[in-house]
Amino acid sequence: MCTSTNYYRINKQTKRVIHICPHCNYSTTGPKITLRHHIYSKHTKECDRPFQCKYADCNRGFAQKLHYQNHLCKIHDEKKESGRKKKVLYYTIKIGSVAPSSKKTKERIVFYKKNAVLTTKKIRENISVSAFQYDVRHGYIVAISITENDILNSVIICH
Repeated sequence: MCTSTNYYRINKQTKRVIHICPHCNYSTTGPKITLRHHIYSKHTKECDRPFQCKYADCNRGFAQKLHYQNHLCKIHDEKKESGRKKKVLYYTIKIGSVAPSSKKTKERIVFYKKNAVLTTKKIRENISVSAFQYDVRHGYIVAISITENDILNSVIICH
C-alpha cells in the first residue's frame, strides 16, 4: 500500500493534522488539496476558478479539471481526447508572476530562463518532475504542454 495512503488513514484516526476552511466550519483530515477544492468550489467566484470554459458564450469556471472536462462533453458536445496521443512531447516555459523566496526555487528559475523549451527527460535529469510541478502549481512558471495530439491537430487545420 502507498505510504501516503497510510499517512492519511492514520491522520484520520489521530486527527493530528486538520485542514480548516478560513471561510466556514468545513475541515478535513485528508490531503490539503481537498481543502483547496472546497474553497474553489464553495467560496470562489466562477470567474476566478482555475479551469475556465474556453467558449466565448460560456462563462463557467470549475475547481477541478474533471468537472471542466465533463462540462465540455455535456454542454458543448466536445469529445474527450483519446488516450493514445496525450503524451507530452515538450513544454514551453514562461516565468510566472510570483517571485520565489527559497534559494532552490530561485536556482530553478535561472534554469528555466536558460531553457525556454523543456522535454520531460530534461526535467527529470535536471530538476525532478515534482519540483517542476511545484513551480507550476505555485505560479513561479507557466508551462504550456505540447502533445502529439496538438501537433496532429495543427497539421490537420493547416491542410
